[in-house]
Order: sequence, then C-alpha cells, then structure tokens
Amino acid sequence: MSTFDSPLAEKSLEFAIALVTHMRPVKGCGIIKDQLLRSGTSIGANIREAQYGYSSDDFIFKLQTALKECNETGYWLDVVEGAQILPVDIVKDLRYKRNRIHRMLSASLNTMKANMVRK
Repeated sequence: MSTFDSPLAEKSLEFAIALVTHMRPVKGCGIIKDQLLRSGTSIGANIREAQYGYSSDDFIFKLQTALKECNETGYWLDVVEGAQILPVDIVKDLRYKRNRIHRMLSASLNTMKANMVRK
C-alpha cells in the first residue's frame, strides 16, 4: 500500500479499510451503507488525487473535495448510530478516525491557503 509518506493519506486509507471491514457484514440498509461507503472511501481517493495535482489550486480543490466528503461521512455515521446499524463502540471508533482526518484536512488547507496568500 503506497501512501507517499503522507500521514493524511495513510489515515484516510486506514479509515476506508475500517469502514469497508465494518460495513461488509451489514445486511439491508442499502442506501445508507452505500452512501457511507461512497463518501468514506472518497476521502482518501481525493487526497491521493491531490498528491498529483497539477497546480496549487488543483491541490486545494481536491483537498476541499475530500473535506466535503469527510463532512458527508460524518452525517452518515450519525444515521448509522441513530439507526443502531453498528454497535456504538464501532461507530465511536469510526467517528474518532473521521474527526482526526477532518482536523488534518482543515489544517492542510489552511496552511496551503496561507502560503498562497504570501506568494
């Protein structure tokens, strides 16, 4: 698994794998399961794409897309928790991992934007 030595890429890959692992055995809940998996795995895909951005603007755009997907994932985790689709301890762990990625994405975006203003 190549993550280009990026802690953010590594954490997002770990999160995607955890989501798939925990959601795989869930029966039913089709749209909720699909939406959670789609948004949760999209975070890392957009981070990986950003690493090959052709400009600073493209890099920022991809990270902002990852941040939007991260926010959507938070919503679907709320639904999963409220509907008791997964045990509370698993949802708590997934939410912790998602929140950590959210903070890292926000910090990266703030740094990039500040660096662009200085140029």
